[in-house]
This record gives sequence, structure tokens and C-alpha cells, in this order.
Amino acid sequence: MIRSELCCSLALMVALNCGCQQQAATETASPPATPAADEGAAAPATETVADSTIQVQFQGYEGVQELIKSHEGKVVVMDCWSTWCEPCVKEFPGLVKLHEKYGADKVACISLCFNYEGLKKETPQEHEESVLKFLREQHAEFDNVIANEPSEELYGKFGFPSVPAVFVYDRKGELAKRFENRDAKAKPFTYEDVGAEVEKLLE
Repeated sequence: MIRSELCCSLALMVALNCGCQQQAATETASPPATPAADEGAAAPATETVADSTIQVQFQGYEGVQELIKSHEGKVVVMDCWSTWCEPCVKEFPGLVKLHEKYGADKVACISLCFNYEGLKKETPQEHEESVLKFLREQHAEFDNVIANEPSEELYGKFGFPSVPAVFVYDRKGELAKRFENRDAKAKPFTYEDVGAEVEKLLE
């Protein structure tokens, strides 16, 4: 009798022990519960896809002159600028609006960036990323050039002291008017002034 009760007790202990081991194994195999998403949480930000159709080319003074000549038959507006020039950045959208207003068939827009200064170990190519970022943000869908000659040399060749400056050429490729802020006391030019000159040349 005692032996029978002892066997029953041992059997019960074995059964309970197996059940605990199975439960522990099940808990270990189950992945931890993932907390429910907060409905009020903001969705992750999505990156804006850059417009890869907007590119830049590297040209010096002679290359820019050839680019202007290639647009013979159209009025050409060339904006000389740099990313570090606050007035340049502020007025640059005027060039984009001019392009959108007249289209490439009538007016050829060119942006000429003067970021490259020719410092020791500096290269024109190192400015490509920051310049492209700005141009793509502005939707500058026209000829975009980064000068591969130092800015001081180009100022001398084009005959103006510093950016910003805008050159307007007639349909024959001749310089019709140059807008610049040479005199600090004079009223700065605006794209309304540039637009008026373009309108006159298109008449």
C-alpha cells in the first residue's frame, strides 16, 4: 500500500515537472510581443527624390562664350552667382521664373556658378554636390555651369567686380546689357529690370 502510494506520488511529480518544462520551452520559443503602434505617432519622413535631369558642366571663360554662341537666335540670360552669396541666392528664383515664362525656344537661361576660388588643393568638382543641391531645389532646368577657372580671374575676363551679376545677350549673341551691383550706394538690380530688357529684345 505504501509502495503504491509512493509510486503515485512519484508519477505525479514527474507529470508536473514535464508540464513545467514544456511551458518553459513554449515561452522561450515564442517571440516577445511587439507593442502596438501608437496611432498618434508621426509617420517616418520620406526623402525627396532629387531631379536627376538637372546636371552641371564645368567650363572656363572660353567654354562659356561657346555656350552663349550655341544659343544664337534666342535671347540669352546668364546669371553669375555663388552659393555663399546671399543676394545671389535670393534673386536666383527670378532666373527660373524667366525660363518658365518664355520657355527655352525664346530665351536661353544659363547659370554660371563662381564657387571655385582656385585655393590650394581646391578643385571645381568639390563644389558640385552643394551647387547641384541648390539647383535641384530651385528646379533650374537649363544650362548650369560651375566655372573651372578661379573666380578672381573670371571677374577680370567678364569685367565685373563680384557676384551677383546678370548678362543679357541679344539674338545675335551680342551683349545687350549687364546688370551688376558695382556701386554699393546704388539701388540693387532686380529680375524685374532683367525681365524688362528681355521683353524689349524679344519685340
